[in-house]
Amino acid sequence: MVKLKTDDKSKLEEAKEWVIRSIELDKNYSNTDTYAALLFKTGVYTKSLKVAKDAIEIAKENDEDYSTTTDLINAVIEKL
Repeated sequence: MVKLKTDDKSKLEEAKEWVIRSIELDKNYSNTDTYAALLFKTGVYTKSLKVAKDAIEIAKENDEDYSTTTDLINAVIEKL
């Protein structure tokens, strides 16, 4: 799971805007996973779970390690 070192809501919201733009330009595992982590950090748990599952699907298609996203999904489930 991406470790986000800030709790500043305005910075987290700005980061979400940037990662959404990144996904629009080139959706990949890294930016999708980061978006899921940002959603989790800002308390949007249901959407975080969906985006994390999308990230895992992308990772599987590209034979990438997604263990940190699995950890994120477990953290989301604990919050729900």
